[in-house]
Amino acid sequence: MKKLILFLLISLFGLFFTACGGELETTVELEQDLSGCRTMKYVISKEDFIENSNVSIGVAEKQIATKCPAEFEYEFKQTEDEYILTFTMPFASLEDAQAKMEAVAGKTCEIAFYQGEGVFCEGFSYEEKFDAELLFSWFEDVLVNCGCVNISYQSYIIEKSNTTIFYGGKKYTAKDTVVAKDFSYIEINNLEIATYVNGDGTYDRTLAMSIQEVNLNKKRAAIEAFMAKSIPSCGEGEWSEENGMHTHTVTLKKLSETQMQDAMRTYTHSEDTIFETRDGEADAESYVLLSREISYAEYLDLREYGSNEAGQVNVTYIQQNENMSGELYFYLNEYRDWDVFNIFGDEWKVWNFNNQQTDKVGDGIQTYPLSYLDKISLVYKGSYFFDVTQLEWDTKVYSQKKIENEIAFSLAKETSAEETDMLIRTCTKKIEEEKLSGVTVKKEETDGIQKVVFTMKGSDLEINKARGVLTHVNYDEKDDLEEKSMIMCFEEAGIMSLTKTIVFEETVWPAGFLAQPDSYKKKIPILYSLEIAGKEIEQSTDVPAKILYGENYTEAARVGVVRETVNFMGILWMLLIVLGLISLTLGMVFFLLAVIKKYRNNKKEKAQGISKEKPMPERIPVVKEETPSYDAAEQLVADLFGQNSDSDS
Repeated sequence: MKKLILFLLISLFGLFFTACGGELETTVELEQDLSGCRTMKYVISKEDFIENSNVSIGVAEKQIATKCPAEFEYEFKQTEDEYILTFTMPFASLEDAQAKMEAVAGKTCEIAFYQGEGVFCEGFSYEEKFDAELLFSWFEDVLVNCGCVNISYQSYIIEKSNTTIFYGGKKYTAKDTVVAKDFSYIEINNLEIATYVNGDGTYDRTLAMSIQEVNLNKKRAAIEAFMAKSIPSCGEGEWSEENGMHTHTVTLKKLSETQMQDAMRTYTHSEDTIFETRDGEADAESYVLLSREISYAEYLDLREYGSNEAGQVNVTYIQQNENMSGELYFYLNEYRDWDVFNIFGDEWKVWNFNNQQTDKVGDGIQTYPLSYLDKISLVYKGSYFFDVTQLEWDTKVYSQKKIENEIAFSLAKETSAEETDMLIRTCTKKIEEEKLSGVTVKKEETDGIQKVVFTMKGSDLEINKARGVLTHVNYDEKDDLEEKSMIMCFEEAGIMSLTKTIVFEETVWPAGFLAQPDSYKKKIPILYSLEIAGKEIEQSTDVPAKILYGENYTEAARVGVVRETVNFMGILWMLLIVLGLISLTLGMVFFLLAVIKKYRNNKKEKAQGISKEKPMPERIPVVKEETPSYDAAEQLVADLFGQNSDSDS
């Protein structure tokens, strides 16, 4: 067994030392415009080919010509002692060369090129970050598949590989990793880009370039002249020094989108630099009413600041708003034609304020160390929360179905009337779209302070619904109000009771309007007042006059009050009953008076002997005729005195 193993080892070493392959010579010719040609020449001796091949050169060459990738121009020659196969790949640019090589290799073939003509870097650097033999893997497969060589010999087909690069009239030779460079550089420690977004959509930016004194002194005059040309006309620049570190700082204030782009083109010394803003009025569906969307994209061409072997610079990107929250998307060392809402693919690296890779320098300052780069595409998407300095929260309760709530947000002095008008339009649009009856919003100004004032009128359920819509907190009328409502009001009183008990409870919760980011640590005073049935509730343990909203303070204060008040319905019922009794009594009195009066009138009439039944007859003239009889006279008396004549006679 030991003899068998020894025999196999000897055979393996014999194959290793006797196997002879060809030489692969690669030549890269680069023009000044970075077009050029890549030539790969494979040379193998006829003796080595005959010893290691199973087919004739004609069969092998035919297979190679058939399988050669379209990106190569192929040529076959032979001399007295050698076979020569030449593969030529012309390219219009380095991007074209990289694309063709990736098509041949089926893998990424990255080329890094830097032409240094700036103050910090001079010369050029060319590097192929892949093995040149990767472009010949198809060639090895063809020789094995056509039976030219055994698969055990495949690794010996290329015995050695050399690369020669021609650029700028000079020749550079490389082995293994292909690198050609001829330049010097002065290292910059850091290039810091800090952005502050204002509420009106303008931008503040600070640009700081730091370099050690020992490096600055190598070309001080040239570097200082370069940085002087880097100051935009709308900015200010100055040098400072601390512990041997010199920093040149450019300060930009209140720049519009166009001004920012012009300023950054001046600073980067490149017309390729782009700055585009996507911000506008907040969407009506936005969670926070007192905010605006902020979104901007920029492409930074920083090649003039390249200061290492790759012509790159160490960059730190900073968002320094304490009242902002958002995400930064970027692509390193590349320009991408972006669409803010469609660019976020796998190739974009996403950092946000909760990412562990983000360094938190201070409150509201988020730092993104982007390491070394020469070009970068960035997109920032977030929200700007307006700086609220004070809330006035006034509630008036008349009954369960009649409540008035007014919430006034005082904005920082820096807030302009135009910004406030934008907020009013956004809030009004939301109210109209949701058809919130009894809800209005208006702008007020007191001593130069802008205010946004919400007024809500209606029942407790109606106000709860309005608050829920405005703050995106859903309140269902069927839900338990005690657990979920912002306002709860119950009335307890009997029909005949002269007093009424109003049970009132309210949650003072500004977060739905403000939704401060975690970085926002400012304490906002809330001045609270409560009035029930026309009487103001004085400050007590139940009704705080002032609440602080912010770090280490509660985000919601719950107010509960029970108060006895006048029951107007009970009083009305009592008045109706009293009026009814008075009316009945007066009716009876008038009736009795009428009866008494009639009785007295009848008695008086009888006393005077006046008959109301027949009037006194007129006097009858005497007619001289024959003398009437006794009976006739008696009848005449009866007619004259009526029915009572009998009693009188």
